[in-house]
Amino acid sequence: MRIEGGTGADLAVLIRRVVVDPVTPGSVPDVIGGEIVDVRTVGDRIDEIGPHIAPRPGDETVDGRGGPILPGLHDHHVHLWAWAAAAESVDVAPPAVDSADSLARCLRAAPGAPGTWIRAIGYHESAAGLLDRETLDRLLPDRPARIQHRSGALWVLNSLALERLGLDPPPADASTPLELDTTGRPTGRVWRGDTWLRERLATFGCSQTPDLAAISRRAASLGVTGLTDATPDQDHASLAALIDARTSGLILQRLHLMVGRDALGPDGSGPSTSASAAPGWPATITPGPVKVMLDDERLPTFDELVTLIGRAHSSGRPVAVHCVTRTQGALAVAAFSEAGAVPGDRIEHGSLIGLDLVPTLRRLGLIVVTQPGFLHQRGDRYLADVAAEDGRDLWRLGSLLDAGIPIALSTDAPFGPDDPWSVIQSAASRRTAAGRLIGPGERIAARRAVALFCGEGERPRRRRVVTRGGPADLVVLTDPLDDSLASGSPTVLATVAAGTIVHRAEAG
Repeated sequence: MRIEGGTGADLAVLIRRVVVDPVTPGSVPDVIGGEIVDVRTVGDRIDEIGPHIAPRPGDETVDGRGGPILPGLHDHHVHLWAWAAAAESVDVAPPAVDSADSLARCLRAAPGAPGTWIRAIGYHESAAGLLDRETLDRLLPDRPARIQHRSGALWVLNSLALERLGLDPPPADASTPLELDTTGRPTGRVWRGDTWLRERLATFGCSQTPDLAAISRRAASLGVTGLTDATPDQDHASLAALIDARTSGLILQRLHLMVGRDALGPDGSGPSTSASAAPGWPATITPGPVKVMLDDERLPTFDELVTLIGRAHSSGRPVAVHCVTRTQGALAVAAFSEAGAVPGDRIEHGSLIGLDLVPTLRRLGLIVVTQPGFLHQRGDRYLADVAAEDGRDLWRLGSLLDAGIPIALSTDAPFGPDDPWSVIQSAASRRTAAGRLIGPGERIAARRAVALFCGEGERPRRRRVVTRGGPADLVVLTDPLDDSLASGSPTVLATVAAGTIVHRAEAG
C-alpha cells in the first residue's frame, strides 16, 4: 500500500462531488447540507468546502461520485499488537470449535512445518473445559502451541512450548505469571502475562514481529482514521515500536496511546519517560490515559486504587479502568468518587453496569467506552452463562446516553469484531448471532451509533464534523449513509487520515 501524496503542510487532497453528511442533525451548517460539493484538505486540516473547487498543482484527487462524506471513524479501544498477531493466528473460537475433537482438528490443521509454533486465539472453556498442558499434549503432542482464552486474560502452553521457553522446570522468579500446581510443576497456564510471555518468546528466539501494516490497511478500508491502543501493560519498547510504525507509514491512522501504571514516576511526582516523551511525538500521535486492569481474583484494595488514580492525575494523566464485572464497576466508580475525576477519565467496557451506578457516573462525568459488538459475537453464550438478574445490565447503551453519560464506541479488536460497522449494527439491533434479542430498551439508532465513533481520540465526547478548519480525517461512502446502514455493510469509497489518502476502493 503506497501512501499517496507528499508529506507535511504542502500535502493537499481534493475530494470531488460529495455530499456532506452531518451524521448528527445540526452539526454541519445548513448552507452545504444536501448539496454536492468539493472538499479540499491541506496538511491535516480541511481547507475549503464548496462547489467546483479548482484543483491546484500537486493535489491528489478523489472522485466521490455523489456519495456522502463524513468524519472518519475513530476506534476508541483496540489492542494493536494483539490484533496484528491474531490476524496471523488460528481461530479456535466457538461455534466452530465446540469440543475437544474439533479443537484438536483445528490445531492439527494449522499451517506450518512439523515442530513449528502454533498460536491460537479465541478459546472458550465450553469446548473442552479450562485447558492445561496435559490436555493440550493429548490434543497436539508434536508442535509447541500457545492458546489464548477469548477474554485475553489467559494463555495456555503445552509441554513442548514450556520446554522451548525454558519453563519446565520453572524459573526461580517468584513474580512470574506462570501457574504452578501443588508440586511446583507448571500447569501451562499463564495469567495476565502478555508482556512477560512476549519477552520470553523473544529471549528464546521463538517470536515473530506481527504485521501492523496489514491490520492498519484493513481498518482504513473500513473508514477508520484513528485508533486508541488500550494495551494494559505496554512497555517502553512496544510503545516506541508503535510510534515508529506510525512515523514510517506502517500504521496509517492517528494513534492515541494508553500507558500502564509504570508510566508514572515511582514516587508519583510526575510522568516517566513514556509520558514525558509525548511533547516530542508527531502530531498524529497523542498520549492517552493510564490503563488500569481489574481482575476479580486479585482486585486492588479500595485505598490502593484511589492512590493510583491520584498519582495518575498528579502526573497529568487521566485514568481508564477496565471493568467487565459488576464488582469491578462498583469499585472503580467508588474509587473515582474518592479520588476525584478529571476530564478524560474513562470506564473501559462497562459490560455490567447496574442502574444504581448511573447517578454517580453522570456526576463524575466519566466516559464509558463500550463494545456492543460483543452482543452479536458472544450474545448466545452470554444468555447461557450470565445470571438472569444480570441480563438486563449487559452492555448498557441507550439508558446511559439518555441519562447524560458520555459514551464512545469501539471494537476491542482482536477480542471483538474488528469491523466498526458491525458494532454499529449491533448497537441498533441488539441481536445475537442466533437472532435473539438482548436488552431491547438499550437499542439506539444506527446514526447515533455512527456518531459515537466520531469522537476525538483525546476527547471522545467531542464530536468531529466535516467543516472548514476541521481535521482532515474523512470517509467517503458509495451510497447515502442511511442506505448504507440499512444494507448492514457500507462500502467505503475512500478514506483520508490526517490529510493523506490511505484507502481507495478498486474501480468498478
